[in-house]
Amino acid sequence: MRVKKIVSGLLACALVATTVFTGNVATADAAGQEGHKLAVDYDFSKEEEGKIKDKSGNNNDATIQGKTNVAFDAENGVMELKNANAYVEFPTSIMDNLTDQEKFTIETRYARSATTGVHSWLFCLGSNPQGTGANYMFYCPRFDNGPVRAGIKNASVEKLFSTARMLEDEQFYTVDLVFDEGTIKLYIDGVPIQDAEGNTSLASGYSIVDDVIAKGCKNNVLGYIGKSVWSGDTNFNGKISSFKIYDGVLTDAEVQAPYQEKFQTEFENAMKVESILGKNQSESAVKYDLNLPKTHGDLPITWTSQNEAVVTSEGKVINPARDTTVTLKARTESGTLVGEKTFTVIVKPADRSGLNAAVARVTDALNGGYCNEESKKDLQKAADSAAAAKSQTEIDRAISDINKALAKAEFSAEYLDPFGALADGFNPAPASLNLLPKQISSVKVKDVPASVKGTVKISYESQDTDVAVVDATGKVTAKNVGYAMVVTRIEAKYDGYAQEYYTLVKVDVNLGSVRASANAGSLAKGKTTTVNLVLPGGVNDKNAVITYRATGAVSVNKSGKITAKSAGNGRVYVKVAMGGKSITRTVVVKVGDITGASTVKAKKSIKLKVTGISGKAKWSLDKKGKKLAKISSSGKLTAKKAGKVKVTAKVGKVTMTKTIKIKK
Repeated sequence: MRVKKIVSGLLACALVATTVFTGNVATADAAGQEGHKLAVDYDFSKEEEGKIKDKSGNNNDATIQGKTNVAFDAENGVMELKNANAYVEFPTSIMDNLTDQEKFTIETRYARSATTGVHSWLFCLGSNPQGTGANYMFYCPRFDNGPVRAGIKNASVEKLFSTARMLEDEQFYTVDLVFDEGTIKLYIDGVPIQDAEGNTSLASGYSIVDDVIAKGCKNNVLGYIGKSVWSGDTNFNGKISSFKIYDGVLTDAEVQAPYQEKFQTEFENAMKVESILGKNQSESAVKYDLNLPKTHGDLPITWTSQNEAVVTSEGKVINPARDTTVTLKARTESGTLVGEKTFTVIVKPADRSGLNAAVARVTDALNGGYCNEESKKDLQKAADSAAAAKSQTEIDRAISDINKALAKAEFSAEYLDPFGALADGFNPAPASLNLLPKQISSVKVKDVPASVKGTVKISYESQDTDVAVVDATGKVTAKNVGYAMVVTRIEAKYDGYAQEYYTLVKVDVNLGSVRASANAGSLAKGKTTTVNLVLPGGVNDKNAVITYRATGAVSVNKSGKITAKSAGNGRVYVKVAMGGKSITRTVVVKVGDITGASTVKAKKSIKLKVTGISGKAKWSLDKKGKKLAKISSSGKLTAKKAGKVKVTAKVGKVTMTKTIKIKK
């Protein structure tokens, strides 16, 4: 029976360095790896007679099984295993190219397909498939639709790297599995995988030769790419761009060297400023303690503060007397990989506004004679404690203490419930106001009983200040056409309970006097004019929406510029909208043009005429044209000799031109 082992490693996904596959497959060889010979290095750009060729020169070619389900991307050097029938066998002769068969490093780069099964191994050593797999070493990108799993097993006991680390489908990762006389290290994109105890080495005590190869391999097959030795497991589906076995053990530095930039980038991306703010809303307005993360996945984070007197390395904030900028640095390490990020925060003085308001409530209660002598003593004590509050935390605590003291105090009925002393149906605000732009009115509260006036605060607010504004005395000033709700608020000083009264302010204007015309009612084709728009008082192009639309012989832009396109009548529709109202005016523009042939032979005549506008045309030729042709008052042009002539027809204030080519 196969036993699933659950181990609680906590290497977070934030540490994963990923490359999304977009056609080009990024690869990286660690600095110093050139000093290690390769026992095998497969070329995944193509297959040759069912083989994957070994580029190392050691002739350890691999055999493809189910090759009709294997595809190759020659340009990017990628092999894709497309379904459960496809995998690759690599030979035991690889071991002959190892100086020490108990010291080697497997490195592969892959992207798992989302169609891959839940127990699909990427690679393994050990080639004897059976119902209860034994004598193998393996790497599985996802186990039971969960995290990475990898490890080694002799005939009976499986020893695992098993973490909470989840890898994404369809993304490329580089895996390094280092075997050193039974001790195994596993890296994903240079980051070591830890076991449940936080160790980055798995001391299996197994021999790869005696416990795996001698007992787990047969038919000269050392292992598989894309297949498990558990016969019930499905095969791996996905892309593979590299599979190498190095002769010797790669060090942390050699494995990790290509990933420093990625590690730094991932740390920077994971350490968002939002994650350290705690109760604070912004790094530019820090008042409360910061929430500085202690770990990045499994890795500890060390914090340093440039000003411990204001923000400690633990994130405790000591509010200064004035705005103070403090720089904090976070640092994490994994072997030779180092991630650092600097945060700059502005620590604000403690905000006493809430406390001042609470103290004001106490002062009102003490000075107004609204509470008994025993309550006065308790309130005075709370007020004295509030005066000693310095930090924001102390201030918040003092506010809480005052509120508790107020809640316990005994007050007069008017102070506790000023609204109960008001007459039934009391409404100090008019239900509505109808105003013109710039007109002034008032919603000022009146008729509040003298016994209540000292127990309440009165304020005013406009909910749409673009339409109307209201000042602290209740004076309303209309600004633009539209509707605004003005709120009159009466608030009890005792507990802050408030009632609100609403006045609908309507600011309106009559759009009926909108007028639109064209600066020129007739145009020659190609000429322009503009819309002349007359708006009523209170309306302008800033508080009204003005749009233009044209049909027929003209076009118009968003600024009201009209362009004559062709002979005939054109219409421009000018729409003025404001405060839910609109009106449309139509401007008619006539466009004139000279029609007739554009070419004529010498000694021949053509008839030209003006269309689009009415009226008698006055015809003429340019100075050069008079030597080449003549034109009658009715538009008949008689050519004399070859050349180009410019014909002008003027009807009223509209001047049109046309160029005629005279051929021999």
